[in-house]
Amino acid sequence: MTSSVANPIFLFISNGALIAQIGFVLLAVSLQQFDQVVLGSIALIFYAATLLITFSGNLPLNKAIISAELPASDSEWNEHRVRFEARWTLLNHLRTLTCILSVSVLVVALLIN
Repeated sequence: MTSSVANPIFLFISNGALIAQIGFVLLAVSLQQFDQVVLGSIALIFYAATLLITFSGNLPLNKAIISAELPASDSEWNEHRVRFEARWTLLNHLRTLTCILSVSVLVVALLIN
C-alpha cells in the first residue's frame, strides 16, 4: 500500500488533482468569479486536508505496520491488529470524508454561474 503512493501514476493523479484545483481557483480569480473562488478555495482546503491526513497519519502507520516485528502467536497477531486498526480506520474515514467534501464543493462550484 505504501509503495503505491510512490508509484509515478499515483503521484501524477494525486498531484494532478491538486494542480487542477489550484488552476480552477486561479482561473476563477482571473475571471472575477467570486462564488467560484470561494467554493474552489474551500474544495482546495478539503483536498489539502485529505493529503495532510494521508501523509502525516496513514502512511506513517502503514510504515509502522510494515516494520513491526511479526507476532509469534494468534493472540499477539490480534494485539498487533488492535494496536493499529482503530487509529488507521479513523484516519481513513476522515480522509474519505474530506475527499468527498472536496469533490462535492468543486462540483457545486463548477455548476453555478
